[in-house]
Amino acid sequence: MKLIKAVVTLIRWTLKLILTGILLMLVAYFLASSNWLKADNKLALALNQGLVQVEAWLSKAGVLPKLAMTERKASQADTDDNQAQGARWPQNQARVYLELTDPKLKRACLVAMSAWNDTGAFKFVQTTDKDKAQIICRAISDSTNGAAGETETDLALPQKQLTHATVYLNKYYLFNPSYSYSWQRIINTAEHELGHAIGLRHTNEISVMQPTGSNYSIQQADVTKVRELYSR
Repeated sequence: MKLIKAVVTLIRWTLKLILTGILLMLVAYFLASSNWLKADNKLALALNQGLVQVEAWLSKAGVLPKLAMTERKASQADTDDNQAQGARWPQNQARVYLELTDPKLKRACLVAMSAWNDTGAFKFVQTTDKDKAQIICRAISDSTNGAAGETETDLALPQKQLTHATVYLNKYYLFNPSYSYSWQRIINTAEHELGHAIGLRHTNEISVMQPTGSNYSIQQADVTKVRELYSR
């Protein structure tokens, strides 16, 4: 009898925590997207980062949907034609400016940045100063380029050192019901494009860097490649 009561109590507390997390996420989402916050970049940044942490907790708790591998694959991919083999930043860290007005894309980028940071192989640092940014994330809506995401990089030759990168997330595909992009697949796309910004190229292995760009999240193989790239 005592065991049953303990289990019931545990379930009640778990439900309370989940509901509290959902409430915090909704409040943070509302505040982060409110016009009055636009004048206070630091506060907006803090709220966005708090929202990312809440979403990560809810995902681990099984509240947010996981990646469904049976979802329809989009017929498009991204491109890395502008990525030179072996290109890298001077160190395994870069400043990122999110030039994104869409709250969903902004959150996806923040979650993707956090995922890369958690690997310990590379660190993305968000900045509110566009002039100091080494990487800029932007949204486009283009039905003609056949890509859910693209990344352009500038290099200093002959050392093939990255000097600037621009990540484009294509709302036409990411938000188009015909391509069935779940929230997790949008995050995977952002992780993929940030992988290009780090210096990674496409691979046919099980990897976030597969050409389709959304089937997998960051894998151990991706972490290993980043470590190898920045150990040279």
